[in-house]
Amino acid sequence: MYLGLSYKPQHNINYDDNGPIRGSAMSWAEIGVSYSNNFYARGYDAFSAGISVKRLMGLAGMYMNAGNLNYTVLNDSTIDIQNMKAEIGLSLPVDYNTNTALTSPLFKGGGFAVDLGVTYTRLAKYHQNQYFGTLCAQPYEDYIYRLGVALIDIGGIKFSSNASKMIIDNRSSYWDNLNSMKFGTIDQFLDTLSYKFYGDTTSAWAGDRFTLWLPSAVSVQFDYHLRQQWYVNASLIYGFPMSKSAITRPSEISVTPRYETRWLEVSLPVSLYNWQLLRVGLALRIYGLTIGTDKIGGFFHFSDFTGLDFYMSLKLFFNKGKCRERGPAHGGCLDSHKIGR
Repeated sequence: MYLGLSYKPQHNINYDDNGPIRGSAMSWAEIGVSYSNNFYARGYDAFSAGISVKRLMGLAGMYMNAGNLNYTVLNDSTIDIQNMKAEIGLSLPVDYNTNTALTSPLFKGGGFAVDLGVTYTRLAKYHQNQYFGTLCAQPYEDYIYRLGVALIDIGGIKFSSNASKMIIDNRSSYWDNLNSMKFGTIDQFLDTLSYKFYGDTTSAWAGDRFTLWLPSAVSVQFDYHLRQQWYVNASLIYGFPMSKSAITRPSEISVTPRYETRWLEVSLPVSLYNWQLLRVGLALRIYGLTIGTDKIGGFFHFSDFTGLDFYMSLKLFFNKGKCRERGPAHGGCLDSHKIGR
């Protein structure tokens, strides 16, 4: 596909591929609510768990997966497909007959998703089971290390507006004059696809709705407090598709040393992306504003410059404040020194 049909060394070679060959893309918005709780703390051990439930609103989505593919490229304009099993779904903000924008309705589908996880914390000091009547009196409990495991993006979106699904069930097709074939609209392409495999324009059509799943993953995080403001984090994100019609998240393993205070944080993530691409990044946080990149190596000639990424975030904090030294009669707090981060 990359070199094109005119690449002669690939002509007249029979390929028999059981697949899967996949491609997918989706754009969506989400809004959710989260709940977490420190459900156990005793001695040097503490456990917490949390869950997020998200409402998903799909703007657009499409996918293709194929298998049982047996084909031969005969020349620069002819493909002989002896067998193919494939499934295609698309729901786009485009009128398939006129190629004009279709913005109503804005959301072409909806669904739900959840994130859930649990964290174990090894405390630096013995946990004190004390009751604090005011938020400002609650002390920060430092830790030696934390270990967290989570499932993220478990869910999907059912597209039902401007949606088309097609299935080619172990069919053969002979495509000639491909270099002169042109399609004016999306519907023309879909009709031709059905006609080439079934002899008519409707037999491949399988419905007006489909479900596209989120890029689900298992996330394992280990954070170790070296000393004072120095930390190191090791993370593993293992992506797994929930079905054949799913966005696949690339797996990644990373090690990130960082210097962290309340007002300043600098981190240097070193990651192995998709088990093969080594990347070096840099991030800077000034209070609630964070800017960074996971792929800075090309700027410093560590690797060939093939691209970059950039991210930023802004968080607004509700500080617990400081306790004023007032007596119990005033309902105040005598533990003004127990100020956490």
